[in-house]
Amino acid sequence: MSGFSMGGGFLHRLDTWPEYFEEVAKGVKTFEVRRNDRNFQTGDFVELVELKKNERRSDDNQPTGRKLLFRIGYVFQGGQFGLVRGFCAFSLLSVSMPRTVDRTFINERGRQIRIVIEGPASVSENLVTEIEARHLQAALREALDG
Repeated sequence: MSGFSMGGGFLHRLDTWPEYFEEVAKGVKTFEVRRNDRNFQTGDFVELVELKKNERRSDDNQPTGRKLLFRIGYVFQGGQFGLVRGFCAFSLLSVSMPRTVDRTFINERGRQIRIVIEGPASVSENLVTEIEARHLQAALREALDG
């Protein structure tokens, strides 16, 4: 399973073919139909990752670098109204995140700590990945111990 837990929901990273990715990016396609092997839930996050199709080798489709982030709205479970059991359809809700997060606090040693995260225009790029989170935690530990 590709994803991890973040405040208020699980983040699912989903590979997406260019023709469907573009329709979502334009706002024409506002839903996903997927095999429900990840237990998609209302309130979870979904990051759509555009893949470049390799016509010669279907196992070698590489990400283009384009990503979109949404929150999952209503989840319609398969096995009814023509949707195959084991699949689901869910709505894609827009996510608003601030471009800059600036927080100052006093730690347990009485030191003032300021954290500023300046994000790019792309919402999904504002998410901290697991690796980035580990590096951030290590840097904070080093600053607190130093």
